[in-house]
Amino acid sequence: MLIVGLEKLLDSETKTILEMLKLLHRSNDQWMHQEEIQSRVNISKPTLLKYIGIIQKNDDKSFSLQYSQSQGIRLEIYDEFLFGVYYRRKIFDMWPTQLVFQLLLYGKISKSDFCREFFLSESTFEKKISDINILANHFGIIIKSRQGTYELVGPEPLIRRILEEIVWEIFKGYEWPFDLIDENKVKRVLSNLFKNEKIKLSSKRVLEYRLAILLIRFNKSYYYKNTQPLFNELFKGNVFFNFMNQLFQKEYLLSVDEVAYFSLSIIANRNYKATKNFNKTDMFKINNLFKNYFSEYVTNFSDTEIEELNYFLLSSHVYCLLYINTNHIYQRKESKFASNPKVESLLENYLNYFHKNSNGIFKENAQFLFYKYQQIIMNMFPPEAIYPLKVIAVNTDMNMLEEKKFIHFLTKTLNVYSNVFVDSIQNMEVKDIDLLIYTNKDTFYTDIPNSIYIDRYSYLDTLPSWLTSVFEVIFRQTD
Repeated sequence: MLIVGLEKLLDSETKTILEMLKLLHRSNDQWMHQEEIQSRVNISKPTLLKYIGIIQKNDDKSFSLQYSQSQGIRLEIYDEFLFGVYYRRKIFDMWPTQLVFQLLLYGKISKSDFCREFFLSESTFEKKISDINILANHFGIIIKSRQGTYELVGPEPLIRRILEEIVWEIFKGYEWPFDLIDENKVKRVLSNLFKNEKIKLSSKRVLEYRLAILLIRFNKSYYYKNTQPLFNELFKGNVFFNFMNQLFQKEYLLSVDEVAYFSLSIIANRNYKATKNFNKTDMFKINNLFKNYFSEYVTNFSDTEIEELNYFLLSSHVYCLLYINTNHIYQRKESKFASNPKVESLLENYLNYFHKNSNGIFKENAQFLFYKYQQIIMNMFPPEAIYPLKVIAVNTDMNMLEEKKFIHFLTKTLNVYSNVFVDSIQNMEVKDIDLLIYTNKDTFYTDIPNSIYIDRYSYLDTLPSWLTSVFEVIFRQTD
């Protein structure tokens, strides 16, 4: 589970059941012996049988749990996506998650009412509030209490963003978890807003969740107030913003600041590509710092690439200024190939330059911006700007046309992420070769530092394995 801290807040029984499901899921529909499961999750046989019964009583159609005294236990999954929804829904329905959810959504909670609803003692409630406060501090927000009422206090955009991340991470758009808001009306309003615009369906669903959260928080008197000078002129005279403002005021009586928040959140999260709809104000001047510093690469960008670069930079900077704290509820999983010494050196130097020329307003977000700028360099700059050239020789027993196609495939695939030259070994000097890929062991060259064998007839079936090995060699030598 990717959600930071939420699983730790759950009771031991629910955590153990989820751990069992994860363990069985990783077994890929194979039977697992009872003793192995007992050992891995540290439970007795009676407890294991009890939990099997609890899981089997579920009415979920995405999986079934089978039990056999002789064979063990087997989890058969019929729909991976819906199984994920079931798993995450188990977390959502537990009272500790509901406590987090209700604090984020409604702002305040009555201790007596919550304890009565979930049959809790006050001491259990207060202990969990302390645990949640530790998690909240990760984001720079706190829970304050007064006369039995507990309130979440922090920057309003940040609270909304954390709530959106949790709800999206759990439901992925599959369910509508906002009982107070009419889903059909939200769909209708946003369809009207984007009727003349192209927007991904997944982004539209995210925006439906976001608008619902905005409306509930707004109706609970938790408002967004724009205090950032750099945002002041961003929407001045903007047709799209003016239309949104009129639409949201008509449908929901929202303030101009709330409409600005929704617009800024769209930019910050890149839900909709809209550089043409925003004035080129001081926010765009900040973009120019990056473009000027890396002008030797940017000057070769096409107009479309410049537009994409502008929008990516704008969204990253707006994100920092809007949410302030850029920590996330999920752990970002970096590729093991993402680290690159040359890129890291380029960015460390640039960030020093950037902070000096942007009055240090982004210094608290240096790590977040490092990651964002790294994405730009790794995905938009030419590979030769990042990686030294690596020479890959191919020595196969394929026919001429097959080998030519194989070399073309390697060249196109590898040069998306690296800087390589690929050719048949007979066209190269052995001393220049960094890696040999071969299909015939009789033609193995011992003078080449790295070599990878692939089977001529099954290399497409084993593609993930040997291609990963190729990348490991390329990036290891770059370090």
